[in-house]
Amino acid sequence: MATAVRFTLSGPTNVDFDEEEIQDVIVPWDQDIQVQKNQTMPPYIFTDGEQWATIIIYFFEKYDSTKTRIDQIIDAEEEMTLYYAYKSFPSKTCSVIYYPDGMTHTYQYHVGGEQAYGVIHKLTFLKSS
Repeated sequence: MATAVRFTLSGPTNVDFDEEEIQDVIVPWDQDIQVQKNQTMPPYIFTDGEQWATIIIYFFEKYDSTKTRIDQIIDAEEEMTLYYAYKSFPSKTCSVIYYPDGMTHTYQYHVGGEQAYGVIHKLTFLKSS
């Protein structure tokens, strides 16, 4: 499968998700956000204005490794580069930081109550550039 979304963490370490693991990527309008790194805690986030510029990504937990890679992004607690349309436009990037309160889980079910495709993870990322 082709890589649909790529995160580049410090190191540099790439965390890739293929087309079958990505349900949707929502990229709304831009707003300035400043991220100040902290040596002992996650980075500080400062916004210009009252609105937050975010990117929301819906992940299918398609493979056993999908949740592990999602956790790797969350546990990084750092600013990272997001290639949000990697398959079609590999040069479209922005810097993001994971918004900790932005994850929800949705379980899909067939008619009759049988669990279907698996868990969908909704993660919100704040754009910092």
